[in-house]
Amino acid sequence: MLAIRLQPQGKKKQRQFRIVVQNKKESRDGPIIENLGVYNPKTHPPVSNLKIERIEWWISKGAQLSETVRSLIQRAKENNWDELLKRHKVSKHKKAKKEDKKQPAEGKSEEANKKEQSS
Repeated sequence: MLAIRLQPQGKKKQRQFRIVVQNKKESRDGPIIENLGVYNPKTHPPVSNLKIERIEWWISKGAQLSETVRSLIQRAKENNWDELLKRHKVSKHKKAKKEDKKQPAEGKSEEANKKEQSS
């Protein structure tokens, strides 16, 4: 079975991805059948050289799209990159850190209020 998916390229913090057709059982970095485009999340627009006609041809032959590639193709057809570029995820760890910083500050003020009331 064939899959159209992303294949990572480049350095760790400067990833680019090739959109490729591969056998689904092959490893992610394994041999490819055809290169269909490039996805670079750091540029605008992030997808370049996307071969829509070839992607549709491969889908007609039974290739399955990964969820990310499906989303990228849909955005490329609509030319709607604004949402993708604005989206900013905050990790749970960072959210928890921010909440922890806020809570002790509030807790100290409550303790200070109690000391003032008892004096």
